[in-house]
Amino acid sequence: MGVRITGWAVYVVAVMMAMTHAIGVVARADLLVAAALPLGVVLVLALCWLPGRVEPAAWGAVTVGILAPTYLAHGGVEYAALAVVVALTLLGMFRSPWFLVAAWVLHPVWDVVVPRHLEPPLTDLPTACVLYDLLVAAYLAHRTHRGRLTAFGRGVGKAAVS
Repeated sequence: MGVRITGWAVYVVAVMMAMTHAIGVVARADLLVAAALPLGVVLVLALCWLPGRVEPAAWGAVTVGILAPTYLAHGGVEYAALAVVVALTLLGMFRSPWFLVAAWVLHPVWDVVVPRHLEPPLTDLPTACVLYDLLVAAYLAHRTHRGRLTAFGRGVGKAAVS
């Protein structure tokens, strides 16, 4: 079981690194908005098939791994937003996945509401986040509503990893 869990962890880290790299590539090509939905679909497809408790763990890791760095880069009040994302992620993993949904919904709201100066190639990041993050939030909401994504210790969800 330890080898299998390690394999899943390596896979999830690879997905996060690939997604972060892809976002950087499309940003430098000035295609953030155009690529936002396709990249969101790729992320969902990369994680939707994970078994049992691996999927909520993966979404927890990806939520912090992809959303948090945007707050770390700007400092100040952004650290409070980082704390909220981390708290929502932990609540999503251990209480209810609806908190994960909230993290993905609130991220683009923050991007649109809080004024900040973004240098090229990230000037379109708020618009891209609305598309990308809300697609992920919709997927997570659908899975949660259907009972397919559950918090650790809550319900059975899909069969546990053996």
